[in-house]
Amino acid sequence: MTEMHFSEMRPPAPEHSDLAARYEELERAWETAPDPAARRAAIEEWERVRCRFATWYELAQVRFTQDTGDADYRFSQGHVDYNLAWILITFLGVFGVHRMYIGKWLTGILYLCTLGLLGLGVLYDYWTLNDQITVINRRGA
Repeated sequence: MTEMHFSEMRPPAPEHSDLAARYEELERAWETAPDPAARRAAIEEWERVRCRFATWYELAQVRFTQDTGDADYRFSQGHVDYNLAWILITFLGVFGVHRMYIGKWLTGILYLCTLGLLGLGVLYDYWTLNDQITVINRRGA
Protein backbone atom coordinates (compact mmCIF):
# COMPACT_ATOMS: atom_id res chain seq x y z
CA MET A 1 0.00 0.00 0.00
CA THR A 2 1.45 3.35 -0.99
CA GLU A 3 1.36 6.12 1.55
CA MET A 4 -0.06 9.48 0.65
CA HIS A 5 0.77 12.77 2.25
CA PHE A 6 -2.07 14.38 4.21
CA SER A 7 -2.17 17.40 1.93
CA GLU A 8 -2.93 15.11 -1.02
CA MET A 9 -6.02 13.60 0.65
CA ARG A 10 -7.80 16.40 2.42
CA PRO A 11 -10.44 18.68 0.98
CA PRO A 12 -9.83 22.43 1.15
CA ALA A 13 -10.05 23.55 4.76
CA PRO A 14 -11.85 26.68 5.92
CA GLU A 15 -9.57 29.42 7.17
CA HIS A 16 -10.46 29.89 10.85
CA SER A 17 -11.76 26.49 11.77
CA ASP A 18 -11.12 24.15 14.67
CA LEU A 19 -11.19 21.29 12.19
CA ALA A 20 -8.47 22.90 10.10
CA ALA A 21 -6.30 23.30 13.20
CA ARG A 22 -6.92 19.68 14.13
CA TYR A 23 -5.93 18.67 10.57
CA GLU A 24 -2.61 20.45 10.94
CA GLU A 25 -2.01 18.93 14.36
CA LEU A 26 -2.71 15.40 13.11
CA GLU A 27 -0.52 15.95 10.07
CA ARG A 28 2.41 16.88 12.31
CA ALA A 29 1.70 13.89 14.58
CA TRP A 30 1.61 11.57 11.59
CA GLU A 31 4.86 12.88 10.15
CA THR A 32 6.72 12.69 13.47
CA ALA A 33 5.27 9.37 14.68
CA PRO A 34 8.09 7.24 16.11
CA ASP A 35 6.61 3.85 15.23
CA PRO A 36 4.01 2.32 12.88
CA ALA A 37 1.42 1.91 15.66
CA ALA A 38 1.51 5.62 16.51
CA ARG A 39 1.39 6.48 12.84
CA ARG A 40 -1.64 4.20 12.36
CA ALA A 41 -3.40 5.81 15.36
CA ALA A 42 -2.78 9.27 13.90
CA ILE A 43 -4.18 8.16 10.55
CA GLU A 44 -7.30 6.68 12.16
CA GLU A 45 -7.93 9.89 14.10
CA TRP A 46 -7.31 11.88 10.92
CA GLU A 47 -9.93 9.78 9.13
CA ARG A 48 -12.50 10.57 11.82
CA VAL A 49 -11.74 14.29 11.55
CA ARG A 50 -11.82 14.08 7.74
CA CYS A 51 -15.29 12.48 7.83
CA ARG A 52 -16.60 15.24 10.10
CA PHE A 53 -15.00 17.89 7.91
CA ALA A 54 -16.27 16.31 4.69
CA THR A 55 -19.82 16.41 6.08
CA TRP A 56 -19.35 20.07 7.07
CA TYR A 57 -17.85 20.86 3.66
CA GLU A 58 -20.73 19.20 1.78
CA LEU A 59 -23.28 21.08 3.88
CA ALA A 60 -21.44 24.33 3.20
CA GLN A 61 -21.50 23.61 -0.53
CA VAL A 62 -25.25 22.92 -0.42
CA ARG A 63 -25.88 26.14 1.52
CA PHE A 64 -23.73 28.09 -0.94
CA THR A 65 -25.62 26.57 -3.86
CA GLN A 66 -28.94 27.45 -2.25
CA ASP A 67 -27.78 30.99 -1.47
CA THR A 68 -26.59 31.68 -5.01
CA GLY A 69 -29.61 30.10 -6.68
CA ASP A 70 -27.41 27.79 -8.74
CA ALA A 71 -29.68 24.92 -9.72
CA ASP A 72 -27.46 23.39 -12.39
CA TYR A 73 -26.54 20.50 -10.12
CA ARG A 74 -30.19 19.54 -9.70
CA PHE A 75 -31.93 20.09 -13.02
CA SER A 76 -30.60 18.51 -16.20
CA GLN A 77 -31.14 20.06 -19.58
CA GLY A 78 -32.31 17.72 -22.31
CA HIS A 79 -34.97 17.19 -24.90
CA VAL A 80 -37.80 17.61 -22.37
CA ASP A 81 -38.31 21.26 -21.49
CA TYR A 82 -39.32 22.02 -17.90
CA ASN A 83 -41.28 25.16 -18.80
CA LEU A 84 -43.36 23.49 -21.49
CA ALA A 85 -44.12 20.53 -19.23
CA TRP A 86 -45.32 22.88 -16.48
CA ILE A 87 -47.54 24.78 -18.94
CA LEU A 88 -49.01 21.52 -20.17
CA ILE A 89 -49.72 20.18 -16.69
CA THR A 90 -51.30 23.47 -15.65
CA PHE A 91 -53.74 23.75 -18.54
CA LEU A 92 -54.12 20.17 -19.82
CA GLY A 93 -53.04 18.06 -16.85
CA VAL A 94 -56.34 16.21 -16.41
CA PHE A 95 -56.07 15.04 -20.03
CA GLY A 96 -52.54 13.64 -19.52
CA VAL A 97 -50.93 15.74 -22.24
CA HIS A 98 -47.92 16.53 -20.02
CA ARG A 99 -47.32 12.80 -19.49
CA MET A 100 -47.45 12.13 -23.21
CA TYR A 101 -45.01 15.01 -23.74
CA ILE A 102 -42.43 13.54 -21.36
CA GLY A 103 -42.75 10.14 -23.06
CA LYS A 104 -45.09 8.32 -20.69
CA TRP A 105 -47.71 7.48 -23.29
CA LEU A 106 -49.47 4.68 -21.43
CA THR A 107 -50.14 6.72 -18.30
CA GLY A 108 -51.01 9.71 -20.49
CA ILE A 109 -53.79 7.73 -22.13
CA LEU A 110 -54.87 6.46 -18.69
CA TYR A 111 -55.07 10.08 -17.46
CA LEU A 112 -57.10 10.96 -20.56
CA CYS A 113 -59.65 8.23 -19.83
CA THR A 114 -59.89 8.89 -16.07
CA LEU A 115 -59.50 12.69 -16.02
CA GLY A 116 -56.08 12.54 -14.45
CA LEU A 117 -57.02 9.61 -12.20
CA LEU A 118 -59.76 11.85 -10.80
CA GLY A 119 -57.28 14.64 -10.14
CA LEU A 120 -55.07 12.67 -7.75
CA GLY A 121 -52.59 11.77 -10.47
CA VAL A 122 -52.29 15.41 -11.49
CA LEU A 123 -51.61 16.38 -7.87
CA TYR A 124 -48.91 13.71 -7.73
CA ASP A 125 -47.40 15.06 -10.94
CA TYR A 126 -47.42 18.60 -9.57
CA TRP A 127 -45.38 17.27 -6.66
CA THR A 128 -42.89 15.24 -8.74
CA LEU A 129 -42.78 16.75 -12.23
CA ASN A 130 -39.30 18.28 -11.97
CA ASP A 131 -37.82 15.01 -10.72
CA GLN A 132 -39.52 13.02 -13.47
CA ILE A 133 -38.11 15.35 -16.14
CA THR A 134 -34.64 15.29 -14.57
CA VAL A 135 -34.58 11.48 -14.66
CA ILE A 136 -35.68 11.45 -18.30
CA ASN A 137 -33.16 14.10 -19.34
CA ARG A 138 -30.27 12.39 -17.54
CA ARG A 139 -31.18 9.09 -19.12
CA GLY A 140 -31.07 10.79 -22.50
CA ALA A 141 -34.20 8.99 -23.68
